[in-house]
Amino acid sequence: MDLGDVGTWASTAVALAAAGVAVAAWRAAKRAAKAAERTAFIDEQAWHKQQTPTFRAEIEPINGGGWHRLALQLEGPADLDDVVVEILGGELVFTDGHHGVDRPDVGRPHKAWVYAPDGMRTGLRLGEAARWRVATAEEHVEAEQVRLRIEAQASDAVWKVLVPVTVPGAMRIGPEFWNL
Repeated sequence: MDLGDVGTWASTAVALAAAGVAVAAWRAAKRAAKAAERTAFIDEQAWHKQQTPTFRAEIEPINGGGWHRLALQLEGPADLDDVVVEILGGELVFTDGHHGVDRPDVGRPHKAWVYAPDGMRTGLRLGEAARWRVATAEEHVEAEQVRLRIEAQASDAVWKVLVPVTVPGAMRIGPEFWNL
């Protein structure tokens, strides 16, 4: 039985070995690409978390409590291009009639945004504060604290942040006041 010449078998063996090495290299490259993708995703998530904006919010009485103003200050870590604020819970609302307040429609929440003196939307710089007039939606507010839902943007990054704010005692008139 003639098994052919040794050169044919040798070249076939070398070709099969090369194919095996190529498959192994392809698999290793695929695993390395997935690992690099995971690492990049984790790094991006870590950066996004580190860059999450922090705010300080306060409701200030104006004219001896005749009306109230919500102040929202950007504490860090960097400037923002756009900021939209929503008061959650329904007990407090932004008042209409000034720049930066979105009029509520059925099914759409009442929001406010940071605005420039010309009425155009703008962002917040580090240490800056935006202010809006707020009022009670009902005849009384029972909550000692409300939350703000803030959507902030810097370049292509977007963050959604919840910020608590204390309701001043003058705005927290209990139902017993109205039932005298």
